[in-house]
Formats: sequence, C-alpha cells, structure tokens
Amino acid sequence: MLLKTTQGNMSAWSNLKSQSNLLVSAVNDQWGSQLQFNSFNLGQKNTSTSIIGTVSSKDAISCLAWENFAPETYPMGLVAAGTTEGYVALYDANSAINQEEESCVAMIDQLYEGPVTAIEFNEFKPNLIALGGQDVLIADIIKDIQNPQVFGPGNPNLHEDSSITAVSWNKKILHILASASQNGLTGVWDLRNNKPIFSFQDSSAISNKKVSLLWNPEIPTQIAVAYDDERAPELQIWDLRNPQGPTIVFSQVHRSGINSLSWCPNDHSLILTGGRDGQVVCWNYKTQSVVSQEQLDFEIADLKWSKRVTSVYSISSADGQTSIRSLPSGKEGYAPKWLKPPVGSAFAFDQLACFKENNSAIQTYQIAKTDPDNIFESFNAFCSVDSDQNRIQLEIEKQHDQQYTQYWKLINSVQKEDKKEYLATLGFSVKEITQQTENYTGKRHAKKDDQSKKKNSAPQRPAIDFATITDQDADSFFNDLTNQSLNKQQQTNNSRNQDVEIFQSEQVSKNTNWNVGVEKIIKDNLIVGNYEGAIDCALKCGRSAEALLLAYSQSKEIFEQTMNTFLTTQTDYFLKNVLKHIVLKHPDEIAKNFELNTWKECAAMVLNSDNTGQFHKIMEQLGDRFIAERKDEFNALQCYILAMNGEKCIKILTNHNNSLKELTEAIKLLIVIQEYSLQESEIFDHIFDSLLLKFANSAIQHNQYLSAAYALNFSSPDCQRALELLDLIYKGNHKDRSIIQKIMDKPTFPFKYEQIKMGIVKQTQAQPVHAPNQPVSRPTRPAVNQHQEDHNVRQQTQQNPNQNASAINNPFGPNVAKVAEDPVPPPNRRQVQKPTPPVKTAPPPNQPKKQEAQNIQPPPFVQEPFRQEQQQPQVVPPPQPPPKHHVAPPPPPPQPQPNIQQTLPQQPFQQQQHQQQVNQQQQWQQEQQQQNNQQQLFNQRTQQNAVQEIKQPTQQGKGVPPPPAPQRRGPPPPPKKQ
Repeated sequence: MLLKTTQGNMSAWSNLKSQSNLLVSAVNDQWGSQLQFNSFNLGQKNTSTSIIGTVSSKDAISCLAWENFAPETYPMGLVAAGTTEGYVALYDANSAINQEEESCVAMIDQLYEGPVTAIEFNEFKPNLIALGGQDVLIADIIKDIQNPQVFGPGNPNLHEDSSITAVSWNKKILHILASASQNGLTGVWDLRNNKPIFSFQDSSAISNKKVSLLWNPEIPTQIAVAYDDERAPELQIWDLRNPQGPTIVFSQVHRSGINSLSWCPNDHSLILTGGRDGQVVCWNYKTQSVVSQEQLDFEIADLKWSKRVTSVYSISSADGQTSIRSLPSGKEGYAPKWLKPPVGSAFAFDQLACFKENNSAIQTYQIAKTDPDNIFESFNAFCSVDSDQNRIQLEIEKQHDQQYTQYWKLINSVQKEDKKEYLATLGFSVKEITQQTENYTGKRHAKKDDQSKKKNSAPQRPAIDFATITDQDADSFFNDLTNQSLNKQQQTNNSRNQDVEIFQSEQVSKNTNWNVGVEKIIKDNLIVGNYEGAIDCALKCGRSAEALLLAYSQSKEIFEQTMNTFLTTQTDYFLKNVLKHIVLKHPDEIAKNFELNTWKECAAMVLNSDNTGQFHKIMEQLGDRFIAERKDEFNALQCYILAMNGEKCIKILTNHNNSLKELTEAIKLLIVIQEYSLQESEIFDHIFDSLLLKFANSAIQHNQYLSAAYALNFSSPDCQRALELLDLIYKGNHKDRSIIQKIMDKPTFPFKYEQIKMGIVKQTQAQPVHAPNQPVSRPTRPAVNQHQEDHNVRQQTQQNPNQNASAINNPFGPNVAKVAEDPVPPPNRRQVQKPTPPVKTAPPPNQPKKQEAQNIQPPPFVQEPFRQEQQQPQVVPPPQPPPKHHVAPPPPPPQPQPNIQQTLPQQPFQQQQHQQQVNQQQQWQQEQQQQNNQQQLFNQRTQQNAVQEIKQPTQQGKGVPPPPAPQRRGPPPPPKKQ
C-alpha cells in the first residue's frame, strides 16, 4: 500500500529510535547526483515526504548505507555512499540535515578501479564497513576516520575474476562475513582467522548476473540468496549445517530476475523480494507461502525494510523514483509478529489467565520431616487433598529421597498419559535431543499438536520450523568450520562442492563406474528385468540401500523378504536384536533381548512405536526380568508402575515397611496405584487392608486418630476389622472426634442386624419364698415346646448398673445412647413395690383362646419382650390410700377355666410332657387368682392410673404378651377430684 513518494534510485533507513521517520535517498540524474534526507509523517494525508537536507556528489552513487556511529560526535550517525568511480564518501547526517558546509567527513579512495557495488556497516562494530567491487574489502574507521585501515577478508580469493554484487555481515557473529559475486558463488569469511571457511554455488545459475544475499537475523547459520536469472528467478534459503543444497527454494512467482532482497527486522519469518518484472513479493519462508504480492508498473532496483517502523518498507525504481509502502493488512491465515502481544492476561471466573512467549516453570522445595507427629501430619495433608492428581503433585514437590521421587514421577506420567511426561520421567529430554538434531540438520523436527490447527482453515503446505541456535553455539560452529577449512591442503577456486567436502561424513568407498565389476552385473540384471537378481547382488556387495530401494519399487513381498535378509545378516547386536524387532513389530522379542541396564531406552522406543498397545505387557516382562535375573526391586517397581500392575507393586512395597516412614510412603503410593491398576485383585485388597490396619494401629498408639480414620477409609468394604475399628474411632471420645465427624460420613455399622423371633418360656418349678429385703435370683426357665417353634429365643443379658458412668479415660467409651435394638432385661419382681396393673395376656400353649381370659396377667417369671428404649431403675413410691368419694368397681366374676386334659393329646410318648403342662396350668391358675386380688387393690387406690396403663398398646407377636407399662419416677401425682 502506497504511503509516500520521493526521488531516488536507492535508499537507506535511519537506525535511530528517535529518528525512525528519516530516509536518505540517492538521486542520480543528468544534472548530477545528490543525497536527499526525507522526513515523513504517516498521520498526514499528503503523499509526499519533506526534504530536510541535501548533499551534492560529484560522482554517481552506486550503493548506500546509514548506521549509528560515535553518537557523541555524530548524533545522527554516518551515511556511507559508494560511487561509480571506486571510492566511498562518509557523510555526517546531522551536518547534512542542518545544511552545514562540511557534511562530508571522509573520503575513502583508491579502492577499486570500477564502481563500488556493495556496502554495509557492521551492526556490532559500526567502525567496520564491508565493501564490494572487484573483490571484498573491509574499512576500519575506528582510529582515524580520515585515513581508515583497509584490508581484505583473507586468502585465497574466492571471487577472483568476478565482480562482487553483495556483502552481508552476520547478524549474530560479528566476525563472519558473506559475499556473493556474478559467477553465482557465495562465500563465507572468518575475519578473525582471515580465511574463507565456506562456499557454495547453484549449478543452475547463469553467470554475469547480480546475486543478492542476506543473513537470517534469527538463525546465524542460515543465509538467503536471490538470483537475477531470467530463466529461473529463485529465492533460496541455505543452511550451513546442511550444505548439500538449499533448504528451501521459492520459484514460479517472479517472471524475471530478482534485483533486490530484504529480510524483515521486526518479523524474522518475512522476506521481501523485488524483480525486474515489477513484482514486490513478501514471503513467509517458514511456511513457504506468499504473504503479499504487488504488481508495479516499473522495474524494481532497490528495496529495504524500515529498521524501526513495522510493516513499512521503501522501494526504488530504475528511473529514479522512491516510494514508501506498507504491508497489506488483513491477510487471512497469518498475523505478523508485531501484531502479536508478547505478554497478556485476562480475568475470568475469579481467576487470572496469563500468557507470554517463553514459559518458565517455578520450582518449590520443602524440607522433609521425619518424627512421627510430622509423618502423620504429612499423611493427613496427603489424604485431605481432593484428587489423585493434586496428591501426586504434592508428593513430587516434596524433597523425598531419589527412589520415592522417581516413583511419584512415574505415577504422574501414567496418570497424565502423555508421552512427553513418560520420556522426561525416564530421563530423555525431547528438547535436548531435538536440539542436537536441529543443530546437525538445520531443521526443526518437533511434532506439532494437531489440535492447534484450525478446523475451518484451508489446507496449507506444512511449515518448516527451522532450528534456532545460540550465539555461543554459532560461534563454536564457525570455529569448527574454520578449523576444518584450515586442515584442507588446497581449496579449489569457484568449486560449488567445497562445502560438501568439508561437511560430508566419511563413507565406504564405492565404485562409481557401473560398467565394470559387480555394478555392471547389477545394471545388466536391471536391463533384462531380473530385479531379484540385482537385489541379491546389491546385498552381497554391500549396497544395502540400493537393494532396499529396488525391492521397494517391486512389491511388498519382495521388500519384506529383502528387509528380513538384510536384518538377519547383520552382526551389530543392537541392529539385529532391537532395531529388527522394532521394524518387524515384535515387542515381546524386544523385552526379552534388550539390555536391562538400558531398560528405559526400551520403554521409550516401545512408547513411541506402533506397539503402544502392548506397552504395559512389555513393562511387566521387564520387571519380571529384574526380579528373576538381578533381584532388583527398585527398577522392577518402576517397570510395574508403568505396567499399571498393582498386585506386583504391592508385593514389593510390602517388603519395605519396617519403619513408620516407609510404611507411610508405601501406603501413599498404593492409594494412588489402586486407582490406576488395570485389573482388580483380591491379593492386592488383602495385603493393602493389612497394611492399612498396621498403620491405623500405629496411629492410635500415637493418639493420631484422624490419621487412622483416613487410612481405614481406604480399606475394602468387606474388611470386618477395619469397619469395627473405624466405627469405634468415629464414636470414640478422643481429641479428633469432632474433626472426624465433620469431614467424614458416619461409617457403616460393622455388625449385621437380625430380626429375633420371640416366644414364651415357662417355669417348671415353683418359685421359693424369699424374704422381702433379699434380692430375687432369676430361676432357670426350661422352654416349652422349644423344638417346635421357640428355638430362636435369645438369652437376656443382665443390666450393668454402671452403664451410665462417664468414660473419661476410655477413648472408645459410650458417648451416645445405646442403639434401639440392644436388649433390655425386665425388672426384678422383688424390686417392684407398686402393684402392677393388669394387662392383656394370652393363654398358655395349646390352650384355646377365650374371651374370659383376656384380662389375666401372665406369671412374673415369663420373659418380657425386648424394649426399644433402655429403662432406668425406677423408684417406686409407697402405696397411697384411695381417694375419698372413690368407689372401686366390683371385681369381675371368676371365669371357669378349661380342663387342659381335654385339649392335650393323649399319645403315650407325650404323657410326661403333658403332665408337666398340667402342673404348670395349675400353678398358673393360682397366680391368676393372686393377680386378681392385686387388681382389686390397685383399682381401689388409683383408678385413673390403672385406666391409663390398661390402654397401653400391646406389642405385635404371636402369643407374646405386651410389656408392663413404664413406671414413673418419684411419687405418683395426686388424684383428680371427682
């Protein structure tokens, strides 16, 4: 996009940050030559620049450069202008702009007999000026600008008998200079040793044409070369690390030769080219795509990016016009670097998201604690974390010993399922290995994330990510290059293969004449179509690559056969036992034959191969080999962790739990391992439960009930001892009780609830008469017909009189009321001072029910049913006289009792049992009569209490009488007035 216009056949930009809007142009016309200093303001609408200074030149200017130098003397820098008469004039830009008479500060003459064709300041040392003409020269103005020191880059002269068309200083290594000549040769010079160290030449380039070149501002081993070739105008990117040929070639865009070249200083992926066809093309050399393309109506003579103003460049035409243009915006699929913020942040969901170009990891360290309290504290912190991933990170950040740190890193890689995490944990740095490869080849080989690609974007050619190199590595690279060059006995002038000879690795010498020897036999077999014979000959004479290529061109079967023959005949152990099985996809053989000392290499190879589905199996096999061959449990455990085999992991960790610290670390590992184990194992659960119980008992001994509860919470659901212990801890009276009940749910009751079937138990012997103040012992009660229906009667436990005492020193003492299902014994009959009100009862067994016997109370020795609530000992008040005006109802008339002999069967084998029942029936009738008398006395004393107690609901059950009404503590309430 056109911004401004001015006059000039060539131009140069100011490198001052404060004067970035200044441009100097050289105007050559029939009236003479001059330098014009132009100022422009992109905010103004006018399209012309402002000329703020001019300097006349007696000779035509052929090349131009502007650089900062000695700011205290030359505040706006120096302008160097090469002329057609072979000398260089140096101008003070500040004096020229201020229109001072002595703006030309120096004249470097007697350089060339012809014109000065190229000129450039060294950015690191601007006192060094590289010049090109008949050969390459360097002028040093540091000591005396009027009489500078001029010297050559070294011998021999690579550009002999050819004019220099371009010179360029390396943008990273200050003593490296590149030059190009009309014969198409590009040379690299080491000024520190005054030697040419590298040269290359494109065989397709036409002689006597201009060659432009520039170093990559980012990668010091890469150089861009453009050819003014009408037949094949190309832009080539060469990398000295891979000198066999150009790394990238851009063609088929320019229709005519390329005259000028400029590498963007603000975005190092952009290169600008201008050609004789009037096209200005902006290339992205990393993606090998065209960013912008503009067709102009004049031939391009010179173009340069602005050093300070982004996206702005100058174009000069052969007819003396210079324009300032900008890169078109809105190009879909690419954003220049100056549009990308280096850092940024955004708030969202109460969090801050930040990004920057180079992320750096922050490492934290903690001091390990070894005393028991701190061990339990560490375990509590581990269990309180909400996820396994956070637990893993917590343990990795701790300063463990080397073994446990390695275990946790392996578990972390297993949890993330990331190959990079696996490789980093195994000790292989993808970054370092890739960097070594990039330094050797000059290309990036890092894999791109497929998710980063846009789904809706158009398919593009894959970008080449070139490897960067540090300044120190680049310096070492050029030093090695110089040393290799110095070791050569003789350099062949104008040899385009000189760089190949320097870098080419030593290979086996082969016959290049295919008309004699085995090579002729191979060729003859190809002529007659006997490809298998040619393959066999090639394998036998050592031409394995040629044999594989021929086999690949035929069929899959021939290629596999040739490959097997090649791999089988190898004597190299690694090639025969490892690489062979990787190619043939035999992972089991890899695990059997791989050296155990380098088992991590085996794991990495399988992980990155096509056999990732068998990775866990191979790791388990390697672990078994460590146990069987070396008894090495440390490396075996690492293999089992990668194999995700929890059963074999726990067998090893069980052997290392002698101390409390080892036991704690083993339990932490197993807590996470059990979540990622590929198969469930009863052996694992059983051993893990035993370790948890061992840890819990140790924690209880140290009064660390929270740690014990945490550990027991990870036990299996069918571990009865763990359930019992966890229930006691949850209900116990200890310092951690409130915390445990707050963070944990109530554990499952460790015992099984059972529904007890109730029955009536009869007494066969009469009760002895006791003194009133003596306790009554419970008589033995044989069960009636126990073999038929009452076999589930549970024996009652005697009530503990101290059950309500406070358990101060017992951490597992009862602090809550007993459960409702606990049996409660009936009160002793002698302890009851108050007469018992009548309740409904059922007749004895085998006795038919009648309406007349419903108000008869059972004998006192019959067992009462279990109550739902525990009763406290009751204090019975003395009997009270009946209230006045109270008339007791008449007692019910005695009901005739049925004859038990008429209802019981008379079989001989039951006569003895029937006789016992008859005796019991008689005794029961006597007791009923006594109870009737007590009922009459009770009704006379308190009619109201008797009515309330008679209305109490009876318990459900078959033939089971209801319990007596609960007795009230303290004296009874006064009777209500009638």
